[in-house]
Amino acid sequence: MKKIILILITALFSIVLSQAQVQSGEITYKVKSLDESQNKKDTTRVKSSAEKEAKQHLSDIYSKRDRAIPHLRFDLVFNPTEALFQHKESIEIDKGPDLDMGLAFVGGKGVFYTNLPEDLNIHQREYLKLVRIQSKVSDLKWQIKNEFKTIAGYQCQKAKTNIYVNDIQPEKEVTVWFANELPFSFGPMGMVGLPGMILGFERGKYFIYAKDIKLSKHNKKITSPKKGEKVTMDYIKDVDEKIKKNPVKYYNAEE
Repeated sequence: MKKIILILITALFSIVLSQAQVQSGEITYKVKSLDESQNKKDTTRVKSSAEKEAKQHLSDIYSKRDRAIPHLRFDLVFNPTEALFQHKESIEIDKGPDLDMGLAFVGGKGVFYTNLPEDLNIHQREYLKLVRIQSKVSDLKWQIKNEFKTIAGYQCQKAKTNIYVNDIQPEKEVTVWFANELPFSFGPMGMVGLPGMILGFERGKYFIYAKDIKLSKHNKKITSPKKGEKVTMDYIKDVDEKIKKNPVKYYNAEE
């Protein structure tokens, strides 16, 4: 598999050189909802005050989420062999949206780093403590589909793979849209390994899509995250299972 990755890198690098010497770039992504029905009011009648309180609590959460989603921005910085994807800080208006709430719903918390020659994906995030979750680029098994759509002026092709979300959804199918015209093998949130840049990522009820693309003839230097304990996905899965069995213990530990 590593030989395949190296062949892919060599092929992509050759194409890059032929494309006006493009060596790196930066893409800004935005987010929108794929499910308009989630914004409709819940007309279900409640019978008790407890049910009413719970319903109101959920309504408040969804309201915060819906206010935050349009304000989310992400940056993907890349060169031929490395990429770094993270939330782009923005100035909030008074009483502005809870961006952390939006990030949680779209799965965008933390920093995502990819190194193709090392067959390495790193997700640095808080998970009871600061960790760097390491996985292999080659762990993503892609199925390319004969479907197309235009994103940010580029024709993109559809592809699917499965990712781990949590113990409730250990295998979740996600869809991406990649542009062959952009000869780099990266995308949002550690999505990588296709013969073109991923400009669209359908995750759950949300669509993370490229809004602004800047290409450069200069090779950007990218540094991997250094802080946090190195862990694997097996560690995350094990902790998820422990939290599921005793949530009070772990949530109290975070306070």
